[in-house]
Amino acid sequence: MWHIPTHYHPLIIALEARGYECVIPTLPSGATPPPEDPPGADVRCIRAAAEDILNSGKDVLVIAHSYGGIVASEAFSGLGVKSKGRGGARMLIYVAGFITTGNTTIEDIVLREGSYWLSRNIDPTTFTPGLDFGPIFYNDLPQEEHAKWLGMLRPGPRPCSQYAPKKKAYEEIGSVYVFCTKDLAIPLEVQEELVGKVRAGGVDVKEVRVETGHFPSLSCPGELAGIVDELVMGLLGLLVLNLVSSYDELQSTPLGSLEGSPLRTV
Repeated sequence: MWHIPTHYHPLIIALEARGYECVIPTLPSGATPPPEDPPGADVRCIRAAAEDILNSGKDVLVIAHSYGGIVASEAFSGLGVKSKGRGGARMLIYVAGFITTGNTTIEDIVLREGSYWLSRNIDPTTFTPGLDFGPIFYNDLPQEEHAKWLGMLRPGPRPCSQYAPKKKAYEEIGSVYVFCTKDLAIPLEVQEELVGKVRAGGVDVKEVRVETGHFPSLSCPGELAGIVDELVMGLLGLLVLNLVSSYDELQSTPLGSLEGSPLRTV
């Protein structure tokens, strides 16, 4: 069962209140019926949306939640500022996201952990039929809100849980992992294991921890937006530091040239 952009509106509102432009595409894999090659369609959708922004010369900050980590890891490969220069992705933020190594898939992770929410049957959908997902996804939200958010879920096609990203954008773009410590869908120990494996491969992943369940976009959107704000301020500070580290660079790059290039979130 896939979440849709409406589930992220509280976070979008909080980010826009801080001055960020936000783009939140609808994943085609949630359509009924789903497209052929659902995860591939998702990757192409996100990459196309990103390229529309990047080709205008703007930088982006990427927020990838849950399965979105699988999609973003592939979709943003080759789109970082190291590859593109100005008009590139400056940071990947995984929020309780699947950040995987090698050919690991969601099924590899979740079935090994014995999670009961992923179907073990030969079934076209990912999630266990008839299960109440409210306490799993929204355990830190009032119970009376569960039905509202559950009613918006879309079927999750099984190929998405069996897909391993062909490329790993986190190898070339600075990444931050937001650990959701009370998550019952992707327990904290699983999140830590995923990040640990990426770090073991020599990739630096910074981290932030929030005392929330799987969906901080709903339970604490203001706090999550504040974290994004702090990360952006850190990025801007690093940009200025890099700018003044060389006298020649300072002479050839007026500070005013930093204006007019707002970061955008995808």
